[in-house]
Amino acid sequence: MSKKIVITLLTSLILTLVVSCSSGTSSDEVHVTLRDRQFNIPIKFLRQAPAPAWLYDLGLDDGGHTILLTIKADDAAKNIVDYKSDNGNLKENILIYLAVLTKVDTKAYQNPTRALGSKIWFGEGWYKNRVIKKYKEYYKVYPDPKYMKQWVLLSQYPDSTKSLPNKFSDFHVATCHEVNNSIATASPFEKCGIQMVASKNLLIEFSVSEQNLHLLPEIKKFLVKLIESWEVKTKK
Repeated sequence: MSKKIVITLLTSLILTLVVSCSSGTSSDEVHVTLRDRQFNIPIKFLRQAPAPAWLYDLGLDDGGHTILLTIKADDAAKNIVDYKSDNGNLKENILIYLAVLTKVDTKAYQNPTRALGSKIWFGEGWYKNRVIKKYKEYYKVYPDPKYMKQWVLLSQYPDSTKSLPNKFSDFHVATCHEVNNSIATASPFEKCGIQMVASKNLLIEFSVSEQNLHLLPEIKKFLVKLIESWEVKTKK
C-alpha cells in the first residue's frame, strides 16, 4: 500500500470520528451511546485495545449496544469492604460486559428456562445425575459426580417437586468452573460468571473468583451505582 493511500485512509478515519464527536466530555472521559442511553465513562475503565489518548477524546458513538469494561482490583478493594484484590499472583480485576437490552431481550433474560434453568431445577438432561451441596447461603449444583469442576450457584434449593420459580434471577446466581492457571506458581482457582439486569434494561455481566463470592450483594450494588453515575440524563 502506497504512502499516499495510507495518509488518505487515516485522514478519512479522523474526519469520520470528528463528525461523531460529542461535546461536553472531559479529556479523561469518553462519551458512549448504547441504544437510547448515553454514558460519559472514564477512560481508565475501558477494556479495548490500547489507543492514543486523543482518539478517546473524539467519542465512541457508533450506535452499538455493548461495551467492555474493567474495574481494577485495587479500585474494587477501596469501595468494597473485605474485597480481596489478589488471588495468588493474579489481580482480582472485575471484567464487565455492559449492554442495553431491548424489551424483548429484557424479558428473555428473566425466562426461568433459559441457560438450562429448568433442567437444573428438575434434575433433567445434563443434570439428571446432579450433585447438590450447601454453600453458605447458596447451593452448588454439579451436573454429575464425574464433573465436579463446574457448577451453577443457586439462591434456592432446586426442589424438583416444586414449581420452577417465575424468574431466572429468583434462583440462578452464577455459573462457575475451576480455572487451571497458566502461571506455574499460582494454584487452580474457581471463577464465577454473573449476569444481572439493573436499572430497567442494563445488562451487567461480570466475573469474580470464589474468594470474593460471599461479597456478591456488595459487588452488585457497587457496580450498579458506579455505572449509573456515568449515565447522561436526558430530558424527555
